[in-house]
Formats: sequence, structure tokens, C-alpha cells
Amino acid sequence: MADKQPYLDALRELLAYELPPDVRERVTFLLGNPGASAYELRSACRRAAERTVLSYPRSEIVWHPTVDAALCTGCGRCFDFCPQQVYEMADGLSSVKRPERCVILCSECAPLCPAGAVTFPPQTSYHEFLKPREEEC
Repeated sequence: MADKQPYLDALRELLAYELPPDVRERVTFLLGNPGASAYELRSACRRAAERTVLSYPRSEIVWHPTVDAALCTGCGRCFDFCPQQVYEMADGLSSVKRPERCVILCSECAPLCPAGAVTFPPQTSYHEFLKPREEEC
């Protein structure tokens, strides 16, 4: 598992939103626990994000990778890494086949790409998506 910092940043940002008490408690605990593993942090990010947007159709949430075919070398690292099977390999290149399977706020595959072909929208786009919906509540 890669660096813990992206997960810590995402968890801090998620605390700004209305989270169920059990999720908020877990996030707060993990943020205060320097021994928390990257796996624990990733799981907490996923759960918090899922619980935050549970009522929104996933197709409305723009959070998934983009692969620049001009940069892709076909190494397959993104494909091999992603447990959600977001990617497919075809004609020696990677492409995003199932964007709706991407875990919201996860971008762990991007730094694995030696060519820099995998990118994500800024996390702020996800938060901008949530803001008007929170105001409706």
C-alpha cells in the first residue's frame, strides 16, 4: 500500500461533511492514531465516502481515473493494482472500462503509473458535487 498522506488528507476533508456518528467517530480515531495503517485509512475513506453519498446515484459522481492513451506505455500497473477492476487492457494499452467502480477519493493507482498517464479530477470537484446537495438537506 502506498503513502498514507492522501488518505489522511481525504479523511480531514470528509470531516467537514455530515457523517453518520459511527463513521465520524472512526475517522476521528484514525486521524488521531499515528499507527493507523494505510489499509485502515483507505477503508475509512471508502466507508465515509460511501456513507456520505449513499443516496446519490454513482453515475452522478464524477470520480474516476482518466488514462491518456498518448502517454500510456501499457505496463499494466494500474490494471494489476485496482481491486475494483476499473481498468482493462486492450491493444497493449490501459483504458478505463468501469469508471463507476472506482472508489470515491481513491487515487492510489495514479502514482503507480511510470508514464504519468493516469490522472484524477481534483478532490475539490467531489466536494463541489456534495455542497449543493448538502444545502438541499
